Amino acid sequence: MDPVGLVSDEQRSIMSEFMARELEEIEEKLKPDASVITMMYLRAASLHFRLSAFFDSPDSPDYQSHLFYLWQSTCSFLECAFDLNNTGGGLLPYATNYILQMIVAAGFALLKLLNSFFAEKVKLVYGRELFLKTCQAIRTISVATNDLPSRLAEVLAQMWKSGGSGLRRGHGRGDWLENALQLKNQCRMSMSLVYDSVWRWREEFQAKGRGNLE
Repeated sequence: MDPVGLVSDEQRSIMSEFMARELEEIEEKLKPDASVITMMYLRAASLHFRLSAFFDSPDSPDYQSHLFYLWQSTCSFLECAFDLNNTGGGLLPYATNYILQMIVAAGFALLKLLNSFFAEKVKLVYGRELFLKTCQAIRTISVATNDLPSRLAEVLAQMWKSGGSGLRRGHGRGDWLENALQLKNQCRMSMSLVYDSVWRWREEFQAKGRGNLE
């Protein structure tokens, strides 16, 4: 175990497979009688768990499959949240802080995956549309001008543009996305993805002499 508290890649892979099966069993058991809101929280739990793929080393044997499982969990959670909002009379403005956090995390997951080598393995147009819907969903949760959701949506949109806007082969990609699938900032657990992405982007912004983002 390293100073941050992370186990080795091999141990993480074994634990990941074990916990994934347990989570699938729980979902199957609850699914027949579960409400749409319950299903959304189950999908959020799955995404929360699958974000650990960003802690893996690219050299680990299950690296590619873990990224694909993350992609599936991200899409599944977002589609569930959007469906609930569309069929439930617009419930996203009343979403809990946890759901907001997971929608933000899903947006950052799409940002990284669609501006990396992984983009060639998925439907890019679908992914880009899902990202734009995610930014809109975060803005929907906003309740006041310049509150946290509105600022997060704006930052995410700016990073998407500077990162290449989901273009294949990384045309126009910012330096902060080079080799960025593996996190450098790993001390925030599942939210490390958000902190790491903003930190890299902020460093590039300042390195190019564009001022201070404080």
